[in-house]
Parts: sequence; structure tokens; C-alpha cells
Amino acid sequence: MNSRSTRRLLLPLLVVLAGALACGLPAQEVAPQEIIIEPTVRPTLSDAALATLAPEAQSTAPPLPTAAIAAGPGPGQIILRQPFAIVLAYSGPESGAGSALFTPLQQAAQKAIEDHGPVHGFGVNLVSFDDNCTEAGGAAVAQQIAADERVVAVLGPACSKAVQGALPVLENANVVMLSGAATIPGLSDYGPSVFHRSLLDDDVAHALGYPSQIYIEDFPGVQAWLGAFAAWGGQLLETGLNHFAPYQYDATGILLRALDQTAALQSDGSLVIDRQALREAVRGTSNYPGVTGAITFEADGDRAP
Repeated sequence: MNSRSTRRLLLPLLVVLAGALACGLPAQEVAPQEIIIEPTVRPTLSDAALATLAPEAQSTAPPLPTAAIAAGPGPGQIILRQPFAIVLAYSGPESGAGSALFTPLQQAAQKAIEDHGPVHGFGVNLVSFDDNCTEAGGAAVAQQIAADERVVAVLGPACSKAVQGALPVLENANVVMLSGAATIPGLSDYGPSVFHRSLLDDDVAHALGYPSQIYIEDFPGVQAWLGAFAAWGGQLLETGLNHFAPYQYDATGILLRALDQTAALQSDGSLVIDRQALREAVRGTSNYPGVTGAITFEADGDRAP
């Protein structure tokens, strides 16, 4: 069966999944996860919450000294001191609509972190949150993230409804976010300064003649990446549902490059991360050599066609 026929057969399934990602479930209250974020140390967590931490974060280092991470000398700055790491949050639908994507997107972000390596000698930890693919869930997760100044940026949310709930909170806190799966148009309106996505929105994809963002699965580079992702231990879904993982990988790579460009290593060995500088560096992304092709962000944070 040729790839065009395969797409026609898969289109109904993709429409169902796209509807879940774009619309989510009816808004409902979701209890925030009990997560205390401690870079490179083992937080005091329930077993369920601990399972959401990246392996690097599950060490047995001593409790985090209060001086290890503190507000920097200026507003919106974070100071890190060794051996503590940069913390990135991943927000996705571990429960609710689109939950099949939670693990592949989490793993794609983790692979990008491992492939990139440390930022100016500082490790990078990924902490995951379940937003239930709802507006209420996205808002609840964003409130947790914004309340902890140690979280530098957000990868996700994956679902457009969760993005709509998260963005006003993240905008107010000046926490930059990059989604590798949210596709409905107009999301930037909810958080114009901090919103970014590494894939085309639905209107742009359709205007270019693509039924969905699945078209990248035909790219040789994406096919090679999916093979390497599976060999690394990444979870692949059935054919036609794997294209979001490379978008997530690219989103993470863009964020890490922006951290390379803006995080400043000090003479005392500490690292200063300025949220505004980081946000501007992400927004200024131009021709980033992504797995899914060259990525440039438009003025509103959307990926340029």
C-alpha cells in the first residue's frame, strides 16, 4: 500500500486524535499533582509523583540548601550553583484525552536533553505534570509551575485546551513555553509573549495542502530519527501517530539552544538565567536545524510555514 493510500485510511483516526488534542474533554477540575521540585535531588514525593521525574532527578543527594537556588540580582532571574541542575517542566495528558501521547512526548524531550548535554556545565532535569488535556488542568499545572521560581521553562502543554488554560498564568509569570503538539490557531492570544509551538497550526497546514501535521513522517530525516528514537527506548505508536514526538524533540532543542545563548556563567561558578532574555532568544529563533525541518518563529510564536 503506498503512503498516499495509507494516509487516506489513517485520516479518520487522525481526525479523532486531533479533535482530542484540539478540544480536550469538557472542562473539569483536576487535582494538582503533589510535586516538590528539587533539581538533581530526590524530592519528598508520593510514589506516583516520583514516577514522573526524569531518572537524573532521582538521585540521593542531600536536601537542597536554601542558597543553592535563589532569586537573582534582578527581577526574573534565577541563580544556580553546582551540583544543582536546570529544571524544565513537561505538561501533558497523562490522563484524559490524548493520553497515548504523554509518554512519547516526555521521552522525546528527555532524548533531546540527553543528546544536547549540559548547559554551561549544568545538567538539565525534566519534571512532568499531568494536565488532563483540559483547560482547567492546564491552568492548575501552570499555577504549580509559576509558584516555583526554580522551573525555568515549560515544554507543552500538548493539548490545545490545556494550552489555553496554562498561557494566561505563564504569561503573568513570564515563563516561556514551547508546545510540540498543540495545533489549533490563535493560541498566542492567550499568552502573546511566552507562547511558541514547533509545528504548524491547523489552518496553515491545510492551506499548504496537508490534511494534518503527519506529512513530516515522509521526510527521510524524520524516519531516521524515529528509528533512532525507538532504538534509544522511545515508545512508538501505531503508524500515523508518531509525528508529534519529533516536533517535541525540536521544541526541546530550541529551548536548550536558547539557554546556551542566554544563561551566563559567573566567576564564582554559578549560572544566572534571565527569564526575559530566554524568552527573547526563543522568540528570535530563525532557521533552527530541526529534525522536522528548518524552524523559524513568527512574531506571535507560531512556526513559520
